[in-house]
Amino acid sequence: MGTRLRPQTYSKPKPLIQVAGKPILGHILDSLAVLNIEETIFIVGYLGEQIQTYVSEHYPHMRARYVEQPEMKGQAHAINLARDYIDQPVLIIFGDTIWETDFTRLARVKSDGLIYVKEVKDPRRFGVATLKDGFVTKFVEKPTTPVPISRSSACTYFYNWQAILHSIDQLIARNIQLKANISSPTRCN
Repeated sequence: MGTRLRPQTYSKPKPLIQVAGKPILGHILDSLAVLNIEETIFIVGYLGEQIQTYVSEHYPHMRARYVEQPEMKGQAHAINLARDYIDQPVLIIFGDTIWETDFTRLARVKSDGLIYVKEVKDPRRFGVATLKDGFVTKFVEKPTTPVPISRSSACTYFYNWQAILHSIDQLIARNIQLKANISSPTRCN
């Protein structure tokens, strides 16, 4: 709901807040133009109809589907809502984070998953990944104690869909509402 961005988010969802002359969502969708994306699924909630209007007006050729998350029950729950529409590798991007990367390297991923991370000085506002030999070995959501080398999640994940289903089911069954659950080593970039 973007409560930290009030009053702007009283009437506009956070992904549509303007940054450098365009909505956050516009920056994200423009960065994906290099990929051959079959369909984009938007999990929407608060003021979600504005997301649909924006996408249809500014990206009319995008094949888009909208799934409503009426209750905020965490990221695994949100992703699970799109379960019936996914049967191949999936790129999961949070709609409130702008970043820059080379998405064309996704075609070369040879593991079940990839998490984009960036080193940050103060990780307390982020999910933090601990790496060993380029693989995530631990993921802590918004740590309260210092972390030696802090690599924050860029809120962008690429997974083999079948490999991530079990983790999603486990998170939902245990009512864990985290941004990520790493049950096996996942390649980081």
